[in-house]
Amino acid sequence: GYVGLADSHLLLHPDESRSEDENYAKAKAYAERALQIDDSPAEAHTSLAGINSLTWKWEDAERNFQRAIDLNPNYPTAHHWRGVLLQDLGRFDEALTSLKRAQELDPLSRVIGFARALVHLGKDDVTACIEQAKKTIDLDPNYYGGHAVLGHAYLKQRLYREALEELNRSFELSGNDSQMLGWLGYGHAVAGQRSKAFSVVKELEEKYRRQEAGGTEIAEVYIGLGDHDQAFAWLDKDVQARRRRSLREIRTCWWIFGAVKSDPRYTSLLKYMGLSQ
Repeated sequence: GYVGLADSHLLLHPDESRSEDENYAKAKAYAERALQIDDSPAEAHTSLAGINSLTWKWEDAERNFQRAIDLNPNYPTAHHWRGVLLQDLGRFDEALTSLKRAQELDPLSRVIGFARALVHLGKDDVTACIEQAKKTIDLDPNYYGGHAVLGHAYLKQRLYREALEELNRSFELSGNDSQMLGWLGYGHAVAGQRSKAFSVVKELEEKYRRQEAGGTEIAEVYIGLGDHDQAFAWLDKDVQARRRRSLREIRTCWWIFGAVKSDPRYTSLLKYMGLSQ
């Protein structure tokens, strides 16, 4: 029960009624309470690892994940979340190993398939990304994540019409999710549809004022538009607001932020997050 409460608070997005720090503090308290009662379930260590990962305590998170896997090698969420952590750390091959194992244990999971496709895209293996994305869509044609990552793979191939169809579909299926809106805006920008990209920026700015979006989503659109100064200005807003979940996208979306990886401001941001190039 405490693990369930921990994971629920961990996965909550912040809004006007609750901050990110409040969510994580509650999640950590519930995970630690679970471990006080019994430190043998892998689920409790996985919850704590997820919290440490989202709060950028990378070494602690990796240690917690390993403990969870040692306790139960067949718990798919431990392998899944560990794979996402390893992707953020730039260890793509290890991330794929973890995600393949998670997929073996839970072959019908849409979100694991989505995570694996993202790692392929981060490795610039577009063919493998498309294959995995299509498999994920086959599992559930109405899952927005599969369409989103397929859209980004098509962007890499400069198949702009197909890419925007998929990105639009992902946004519609997500229920107007801010991350999907940011990715759609980036797609419009890369495809040369600047007016549509700026319309997305305005919509995201409204969401940001309502605490329904992070500055990183807006930064992604500006990177697509080639305006790196505006991109870093919005990233700095997330730094000031301690929106750590949002800022993690600078690692999750390697193919987007690769455009600014040589910028000293990007290096400084990684250092702030406890990461390296």
